Amino acid sequence: MDESPKVISVEEAELIITSEFWNRVQRTIYIDVKAHTRADLKSWGLGRRTSFLINEDAPPPFSVDKNVWSSALTEEDLDYFESPHSPLEFEIQDSLLKATFGYKTFSFKAILYHLRTDFSDGHIIGFSPNLSLGEATFGQFPTLGFDVADSWRLSGISNCGYNLEEKLDLRERFGNALNVHHLFERKEDAYTFARACDERVKEHAPFRVFQIFDLRL
Repeated sequence: MDESPKVISVEEAELIITSEFWNRVQRTIYIDVKAHTRADLKSWGLGRRTSFLINEDAPPPFSVDKNVWSSALTEEDLDYFESPHSPLEFEIQDSLLKATFGYKTFSFKAILYHLRTDFSDGHIIGFSPNLSLGEATFGQFPTLGFDVADSWRLSGISNCGYNLEEKLDLRERFGNALNVHHLFERKEDAYTFARACDERVKEHAPFRVFQIFDLRL
């Protein structure tokens, strides 16, 4: 019996790593505070809009991608509120959402109170690539829209450049499906776009749909 180790290609190894990563992320939800900084606003000139936005006349887009929509949190905060490898974990116990932050446990309500107080001008959002988990956690809040992003939350909508042919085709197919935040209004359109991203940007596939909830209200 041949017990020699199986040799796999780099592509197969990357697929396994990505799959395992997504399996962990699928059990995770995220809270972030977003704000379009002056640098953000300045960066969305004609050149970037032409290359990265389906609807060029849209305001600066909202996104789970921090390169598109900056976080107002510090890097230390991001370790807790964004990283799937951080000690911040959310769990539903006895119908109460709790967050384990280091060695302390805060209720979801308490976290929102502090964020709303400390970041009075920022957008507080919640999201998950697991739409069922996101809905169960944040469903009482309004939705800003649906983003489409890869495993590292690079947005397929507003951070994967378009050539002219792609731009014209995607604008015809999806232009009217995007809302004022340059996010999809309907998850069905977001899923269709995610499949298009898998084909168009194969090196970042698979793309997932993220429902972004507005936790400010």
